[in-house]
Amino acid sequence: LQTTGSQKFSFKGELLEIMKVDVIYLAIVAIGQQLVEIVISEEEAKNLKIGESINVSTKAFAPIIS
Repeated sequence: LQTTGSQKFSFKGELLEIMKVDVIYLAIVAIGQQLVEIVISEEEAKNLKIGESINVSTKAFAPIIS
């Protein structure tokens, strides 16, 4: 687990696929041995290339458990 800047967490991965599902785009990313689905914008979908190395990070993470 690496962080750069003020991100709460940051993972390096490989972009495997981009899918349009209804009105959203999903990026399928391989992070280590795990496949992760990430919702991305249409603009991000246009600019990303399959097979490229990407960084997945977040600053806000507020899970709710009930």
